[in-house]
Amino acid sequence: MALDGELFAGRGRFQHTVSVVRRQNAGELWRGIKFIVFDAPSIDGAGFEARLAAAAAVVNPLEFVDMLPHVECRGRSHLEEELQRIEKLNGEGVMMRKKNSHYVPGRTTELLKVKTFLDDEAIVVGIQAGKGRNKGRMGALECKLRNGKEFRVGSGFSDVERKNPPSVGDVITVRYFELTKAGVPRFPTFMRIRKDVGASEFD
Repeated sequence: MALDGELFAGRGRFQHTVSVVRRQNAGELWRGIKFIVFDAPSIDGAGFEARLAAAAAVVNPLEFVDMLPHVECRGRSHLEEELQRIEKLNGEGVMMRKKNSHYVPGRTTELLKVKTFLDDEAIVVGIQAGKGRNKGRMGALECKLRNGKEFRVGSGFSDVERKNPPSVGDVITVRYFELTKAGVPRFPTFMRIRKDVGASEFD
């Protein structure tokens, strides 16, 4: 059975997960990571709830695999409460899935992300040296969107990430408030490196 999901080591530990995946001999470090299952796309013709039930029957006995919990939305106020709860935990937002919907790869109107901020991918084209408290490490990343617009990202980085920043050519996800009239993100914040997005998308 093919399962759709992602590796998870706990909130705020995305870079730790990436470092474990990159290491050739991570050994016991893998024991702190679980595969969280979202869906079971290989079950053809089944609705979402049926796919979850089939996946749970396979996943539940496994030590390092868990099902992502789902709750039924009771209305707009319930959605807003859940969104606030997730964002306080530094989550991106809430995924809403249409009942009994079929699996469709990529973006679909039957699976929507609800969030307060916008986000997008950008490729790193340069690294600016830091000043003041960031002297001797990265101060900001020079980035480019798919539309060719360039901008800088200087917030959202931990001290560890400033000492070992993304490299030129890496694709990152940035969160921002809105696009300016010039078409660049306003108040961009670094979120993560995206190893699943190719640099060729920005040519």
